[in-house]
This record gives sequence, C-alpha cells and structure tokens, in this order.
Amino acid sequence: MKNRKITSLAAVMLGLSITVSGQTGNVGINTTSPTKTLDINGELRTRTLPVIPGGTPVVADADGNIGIFKPVSPNDFIVYNLDSNIRQNDAKNVDLNSIRNNVQNMAFGQIQPDDCWVVPNSAITLKFPQSTVRRGTVSWGMWFEMKYSDLGPFSQTSIEGGTGRIKLPVFFHSRAYARLYKKTGPGPTDWTVQNTVTVVMQTSQISPYFTAAADNDSSGNPYPVSATTNANFRYFLYANYSVGDGTGIGIDPDSEYKVELLYGIENLSSRASITNTAFLQNWGVQSTGYSFYKN
Repeated sequence: MKNRKITSLAAVMLGLSITVSGQTGNVGINTTSPTKTLDINGELRTRTLPVIPGGTPVVADADGNIGIFKPVSPNDFIVYNLDSNIRQNDAKNVDLNSIRNNVQNMAFGQIQPDDCWVVPNSAITLKFPQSTVRRGTVSWGMWFEMKYSDLGPFSQTSIEGGTGRIKLPVFFHSRAYARLYKKTGPGPTDWTVQNTVTVVMQTSQISPYFTAAADNDSSGNPYPVSATTNANFRYFLYANYSVGDGTGIGIDPDSEYKVELLYGIENLSSRASITNTAFLQNWGVQSTGYSFYKN
C-alpha cells in the first residue's frame, strides 16, 4: 500500500507537507517516510505546558527521538561474582625482574605489562548475561611488604651550610595493570587478550630512620629490650578496572571473560643492589567484587 499525501488549505498556507504511511499508519510532517507514529521534520512548539507534580521528564536524543528519562536507581545494580574473602594470606615473592632498577641509581622509563609480575590469585572470571550488558567494575585490595634491611646502607648527605649529615629516604614508584582476556576455546589455556590498561600509579617513601625509631627512645637511648616487631615496610595498593559500555571495550553477552592484575616497580631509589629474592613479598589479595547494570 502506498503512502497517502494529505493536502489542506491550512497545510498549504503553512508550507507543510503531511504524509500518512499506508504500511504503518505513521504520520509525517515535512517527511515522506515517517518512522514514528508522528514524525516531524522541523521544530516543535507548544504555547502552554501544565505542571504535573511527580511527572516523568521527557527528553530527546541526538536524532530527535522523544522518550522518557529514567534516572539511575540503586536497584539497577546487581552484584555479580562477589568475592570478599582473602584469597592469599601467605608471602609470595615478587620476581625481581619486576623491579626495573634493582641496582643503585639506575633509571628506567615506564615498566611494560610483560615485565610485570602477575599477582597470584588476582584473576576474576566473569560473564555478562544476555540483554544486561552495560558496564562492570572489578576491584582489588592487596598489601605488599618490602624487607627494610635490604635497602641499606642508606647514603649520607651534607646539610647545606653546615657540617652535619643526614640519611636520605628511599622512594619507589609502582604501577599496576589490569589485563582482560576472553575465553576463545574449550581448553583451560584458550584465553585471548582483549585489553591491558594501567589502573594504579603509586609513589611511596620509606624513612631511613625506621630501625633507629624501633630500637631507641625519643632521646636516642636504646630500649632495654630490642624491638621485636617485624621491621619491614608494608604498603597497600587498591585498583579498579571498568569494562563494558562507555569504556571503549566491546563485550559479548554470554561470553566468559577473565581479568588479572599485573604489578611492577619502575623506579626504586635504593642505595644498594637488590639481590634477595624475598626482598618484595605480596601477602594478600582481596577481590571486593564485580558489579554491572541490569538494565
């Protein structure tokens, strides 16, 4: 059935062309192919709009389609693959190859993902159910411990304008990557990398007087009994990785994905060569969960 073109004196005077689609019944103003019940190729004006308490806002997208705006509700979130338990609580040595400058005063640029250490037990497997793909977030919390005794002896430097000398602190800059895989076969190793992105850059500083503070009182006198605490430097690292709509990474519904965390130190201002394989240890990994929009 062909479209019917309706012409009236009012339409002619207004310069309008009104078309009714014989297939859909849609009405078009200044268009011969209306795609909605009323399709206006032009501007729309109304003289009076009544105030409706508690009404739903009407909005238009970039193509002029009119719809109802639905605010994000807490009920639109579903926690999926929740895991808030500590997955690892014993020391795992970080590969020294993941420390870019483990010799004094050597400088390196950004550490690359392939040079980083894959954090044990950090992998999180996830799947977007059909028709619910929006955006999801994976979160990690973990802690590392650095052997303080391997950082010394701390170098001395003269105080400007005087004869005294002070010890210099050690600083290090660490980086963590999230790496996304997609399951591409039935085998346990059939995973294909989809995306690798930096999720954390962190700079820390270690005082050179840590041992002295543990062994001596505020006057510098040794305690009768030496400190029995673990004289190591412990620091925490938290990371978040988002995937899905709006993040530039396409996700297929009902496909299985895996995200793992990579870690490395790209700048360590140590005053000694680091050779102890237990110098840097990862003591625990905690996944705080994975969430996605349900609508």
